[in-house]
Amino acid sequence: MLNIGLSFFVILQQNDIVGSKYYLCIINQIGMNNNQSTFIEKTQNPVYQVIVVAIGLLVMMLLAKIIIMGGSTVLTNRVFWIIAGTAILFYSLFNSIISLSAADMNTYWTRSTLCYAALMISSGFMAYVFSSMTMSEAGTFKWIFMVLTFGYLLFLSMMRFMRKIVHIAQQEDNKWMGRMK
Repeated sequence: MLNIGLSFFVILQQNDIVGSKYYLCIINQIGMNNNQSTFIEKTQNPVYQVIVVAIGLLVMMLLAKIIIMGGSTVLTNRVFWIIAGTAILFYSLFNSIISLSAADMNTYWTRSTLCYAALMISSGFMAYVFSSMTMSEAGTFKWIFMVLTFGYLLFLSMMRFMRKIVHIAQQEDNKWMGRMK
């Protein structure tokens, strides 16, 4: 059974002596139990993330193949390598962002990098099958994939660093709040 939650945003107006102030309030979610996990919690598994990206990759490649077979001269066979690179970049960005909410960063990193490697191999294989061109025949895609890999590791490192900074700030805030009481 599909249970969809809805959030309502309401702008409330408060009149006081100085003037009126507007507040954006989120009214409780309707149709969701409090014990259900959120969308982010459901997508924290990198395996699910890579499956969704791989399905999207396959759909986009099939659409491009249909367009090419229809006689379009706009698309060339290099488009499959472009689609593969786009899927890898998409996974890199969203996987890195979702890593902020992971409970155990080390486990998440391990799974994420293994899924990234699997996505690199499978997207390269699909691009080769659809285009009948090797990576070196397609142009500079070998270098593009290297840059994407470096960028992915950089994204993950930045997110881990940001999480550490927030954790330290929260600890300091708790120390100061403890002293204020």
